[in-house]
Amino acid sequence: QRVLAAARDARHAVTQVHGLARGRLSIGAIHGLAPFVDLPASLGQFRAAFGGIDIELTLDGSRALIDGVQEGRLDLAFTQPPDTSLDDIGSHMFACEGMVVVCATHHRFAGASGLKLADFIDETFADLRPEWSVRRLVDRCFAA
Repeated sequence: QRVLAAARDARHAVTQVHGLARGRLSIGAIHGLAPFVDLPASLGQFRAAFGGIDIELTLDGSRALIDGVQEGRLDLAFTQPPDTSLDDIGSHMFACEGMVVVCATHHRFAGASGLKLADFIDETFADLRPEWSVRRLVDRCFAA
């Protein structure tokens, strides 16, 4: 909500300066944002405060959302941190989650805690798409 509040404040400042009460806010978001941001409620609050501003929501992967902000197609995006520098755009981390492994109840790791990355070296994974930031992060960790 802090990010939306900052976006709202910035948009409000611009509309006050220009006397505008209409416009468009383009927001991008990854799937699975719900545990960290109640996007429907936040967008509802924004809409109530700025009824003349149309909101366009795009759901996509991290790289596409970051590209959208860099290219000006999106005003802001809720996404995972990229694996490259973001010198040309601002970013703020407002939530961090741990990685979780899901396995069958008969697997040797079922019910285990305190596992290290090295414990998974010989395991086979059903993983995310290679272009997703979390996948690249996991791949880099295993490579290290």
